[in-house]
Amino acid sequence: RNKRANRAAEFANLTPETAAALAESLRTGYAYPAAALHRNWELTLLNQFHDILPGSALGEVYAVSQQQYGEILASDARITDDALHTVTALIKTDRPGVVVFNQLGFARDTVVRVACGAAGITDGGHPLPCHAENGMLTFVAQNLPAKGWRHYRFAGCASAPVPFAQVSEDGRRITTPFYEAELDACGAFTRLYDIAARREVLKPGARGNVFQMFEDRPDNYDAWNLEQYYSEHMWELDGPAELSVEENSAVRCCVLVKRAFSRSAMEQRIVFYPHTRRIDFITHVDWHEEHALLKAAFPVDVYATRARYDIQFGSIERDTHRNTSWDAARFEVCAHKWADLSEAGYGVALLNDCKYGCDIHDGVMRLSLLRAPTHPNPNADRGAHTFTYALLPHEGDYRTGGVVREGYALNCPAYARPLAAQDGPLPESYSFVSVDAPGVVVEAVKRAEDGNGIIVRLYEAWGMRTRAVLSVPGSTRAVTPCTAMEDACGEAAVPENGGIPFQIRPFEFKTFRIELA
Repeated sequence: RNKRANRAAEFANLTPETAAALAESLRTGYAYPAAALHRNWELTLLNQFHDILPGSALGEVYAVSQQQYGEILASDARITDDALHTVTALIKTDRPGVVVFNQLGFARDTVVRVACGAAGITDGGHPLPCHAENGMLTFVAQNLPAKGWRHYRFAGCASAPVPFAQVSEDGRRITTPFYEAELDACGAFTRLYDIAARREVLKPGARGNVFQMFEDRPDNYDAWNLEQYYSEHMWELDGPAELSVEENSAVRCCVLVKRAFSRSAMEQRIVFYPHTRRIDFITHVDWHEEHALLKAAFPVDVYATRARYDIQFGSIERDTHRNTSWDAARFEVCAHKWADLSEAGYGVALLNDCKYGCDIHDGVMRLSLLRAPTHPNPNADRGAHTFTYALLPHEGDYRTGGVVREGYALNCPAYARPLAAQDGPLPESYSFVSVDAPGVVVEAVKRAEDGNGIIVRLYEAWGMRTRAVLSVPGSTRAVTPCTAMEDACGEAAVPENGGIPFQIRPFEFKTFRIELA
């Protein structure tokens, strides 16, 4: 729960910074909430201290941390709502619809959900995949600009949209534009065929999304350590489950899996989409085990001696074998949003929205989901947990397979709000800042700490030297390279054709100050 709140706070803090910087740049009199944002980051960083974030503190600590995370997320939500309200009031629209804000630094397609009575929606006259039910409209927002917004117009639907997937009545056979999938009686994949790549994703005879339980009794430091011998006592949760098709629409195909095991219970939604190769596993577990470790395992048919793991501003590689004592000691690897295993031309990534432990050995990708230590907190992790992990088979490696961007997209849903027809100075589609290189990620957009200008922080995520162009607002007077402390470290440049060219080294991060006219 604490790690989930930490991940949510990290992204939630970035979103109001971008929204507030955008609102202030419009010269509407919006007051940038610098003190509140500073406080939110301070509380987030405070709770990253050991032993809070690792999960090895006393129970009383987590009562305080959850209260503080609640304050952070509530404050971020208020700031984001106020800033976006300022912006939407100025967008010119000729018909009622939905404005969708993309806080990420790259254009994307994503599923959004909004309360309204509309039956359909279009983008420039082109109908979008949508699903209307119980006063809610869910649709795939396409071509969302980086760090910006797009307005989509309401439209009526004469008939129900055609589902994009074919699903058997029992939910065990699914065919989508990307995959042919088969599930067994306990909800595990017995087959996952990649249609475009014309290959099986799983090893022959293996099952994917298998839940494995391990006896977890460290020699010392119960909540701190995971011992190398933990894997000696493992059993798979292969009992029968209840499967049903919860949704099969133009927007998503969702198979609901319900199961009980030991003293716990689980509900999982396996979700396929028409716009992405990502398969989401939205999971709720009522966890009441003791000295147990739960992992999700995917034995993939990919040959690679090294796997790659996401870290802040880059990624690292680790061996997938245990040939030496050093390799054997790295039996569990820390990672942030994703882990990837790729051979030449093809790979599979395992993404998550709040889990930090992975292991990939001999083609088996596993994500650590839950533990149950008894010291120093005898009730650690007991109770309800909700989290999402995702499987992303892809052609190419993690770079060309879009793994970095999908990791961000899973962790950062877009904001959507209905908007009536209105007049205003702002266009229906707009990007505040962006970069033309797919391997360069715009991480943060905020007001400068000294109040003078907008700070853009970006990094190179592919491990390659890159020439790129930073696109900036039309009102930009100058762009100055800065240090991470926002001190100038280069000559100011005047944008040409709305952009500033720059070079960036592998995994380097850069900071720019944008001075607006």
